[in-house]
Amino acid sequence: MVDFKAMPDHSRVWIYQADRTFTESEQDIIESDLDTFITNWTAHSKQLFATGLLAFNKFLILLVDERSEAASGCSIDSSVKMVQDLEIKLSCSFFDRLNFAYLEGETLRTIHKDDMEQAYKDGQINDQTTFFNNLINSKHELESSWRVALKDSWHKQFT
Repeated sequence: MVDFKAMPDHSRVWIYQADRTFTESEQDIIESDLDTFITNWTAHSKQLFATGLLAFNKFLILLVDERSEAASGCSIDSSVKMVQDLEIKLSCSFFDRLNFAYLEGETLRTIHKDDMEQAYKDGQINDQTTFFNNLINSKHELESSWRVALKDSWHKQFT
């Protein structure tokens, strides 16, 4: 597995947000499975220059430098299968795209899309609340615009 810092800014990114945080033993399972997967992740029988990490004990993040070797449809499918296998192993979900993560101070919270409008009216969230944009595509975006104020985020449409 390549060190995250060694990944170039143009590296392609996939973010999977879990529906809950993980225990220490679950984190160990995720990190072990992720290491095994990344070590063996290939496209057209060529090793991918890739890494993965668990961020905020909730986000599974995969990165590939596609200038070395592009992630093929089959290699992307294999990464999705790895995430699905983790879902089964850990009894969680990584594919519920209707729950959004945000920071309340230093605490990571989630909110369902349908609850955004009321939470905004009640002041639970506001235009300065930091939301996580899991739709970003590159390492540069991960570092510069993954965490963004609600007023500047696509999440704003639900308030």
